Amino acid sequence: MDSKVYIYEGDKWRNLLPLTYLHPVFDLVCGMWSGIERMERLYGEVIPISRFHTNKRGRGLYINGGAVFYTKIPLEGDEEIFKNKDEIIAYRSKDGRLPRNARTTEIDAVLNKYPWDFIQVNKELIRRDFEYGNFLNVSTEDIVVDGDPKLCHIENGAKIYNGVYFNTENGPIYICKDAQVRPPTVVYGPVYIGEGTIIDGAKVREGCHIGRRCRIGGEVEESIFLSFSNKHHEGFVGHSYIGEWVNLGALTTTSDLKNNYGNVRINLPSGTIDTGLLKLGSIIGDHTKTGIGTLLTTGCMIGIFCNLYGGGTFDKYLKSFSWGTPGEFTVHRIDKAIETAKKVMKRRGITPTEEYIEKIRDVFEIVRRS
Repeated sequence: MDSKVYIYEGDKWRNLLPLTYLHPVFDLVCGMWSGIERMERLYGEVIPISRFHTNKRGRGLYINGGAVFYTKIPLEGDEEIFKNKDEIIAYRSKDGRLPRNARTTEIDAVLNKYPWDFIQVNKELIRRDFEYGNFLNVSTEDIVVDGDPKLCHIENGAKIYNGVYFNTENGPIYICKDAQVRPPTVVYGPVYIGEGTIIDGAKVREGCHIGRRCRIGGEVEESIFLSFSNKHHEGFVGHSYIGEWVNLGALTTTSDLKNNYGNVRINLPSGTIDTGLLKLGSIIGDHTKTGIGTLLTTGCMIGIFCNLYGGGTFDKYLKSFSWGTPGEFTVHRIDKAIETAKKVMKRRGITPTEEYIEKIRDVFEIVRRS
């Protein structure tokens, strides 16, 4: 039987909650692409193995869904484990199971284990993905660029208005088809802007990935926005990871630096984690919405389907399906949450599948029992 390439999420997906409630680990974005997209560029067909996939395992190469590497690991060969700093990056197996007593080889790779890991390496991975994709020799239209204009790649169909400023001195800028960049936007690379996204008079500072069909205004810095999320008005989002279908109301602002310049700590039900980071904003799960004037303290962790309103400063940890104002929360009713999600998705021409709705219901039950 021919060997195949598999990508798996393993049992550590809980470390990436709330982002992995509705996504397998390898669907999370870092750099220009998700984990599975990057491996498809390297290997071609890649078979996903996760809570959401029922594919059978067989002989082949198994890649950790949180791993990033650019040099092909040979598909054929004896059973072998490939590690970086004692973390398993990939392994070759005859039956899909992690081999025992196999040879171990150290390789150059990155392994993202927590949401803030993705944020930390996003800037450098945009640079590396751009170079790996060989976009350097693609000509662009006549635009204003400080730095090397060849590092500003604009796909056919994207619209760049007069009065937009690009700076590639610290890294590339990649803008996908059907995106619009409206004045007086400034963009400092490395930055990736997805298909159909509108950047509307924003300050997009270095280290940002903005997914498909987002709406971005105000100021963003070193942050990842998954697709279909909006931050269209004034406010600041920095060093943050924003899920899909999130809407941030006007003047929503994330703090990403403590006043005492200490390490950012994350509050979780299981305890507090010292991230070791000087800067970390908010981790926000899918379908969460904030009202005008929402203030999020340094290192906020906000679940999926939260509805925050009333302005003011919110707690550092908010359980999924929380609904309310600072200090006064109730549980977001699941039928109302799904009803709102359907309305929001319909506005973008998308009808959620029954499978997707069931995922949401399953998460609601898990959260309700926790």
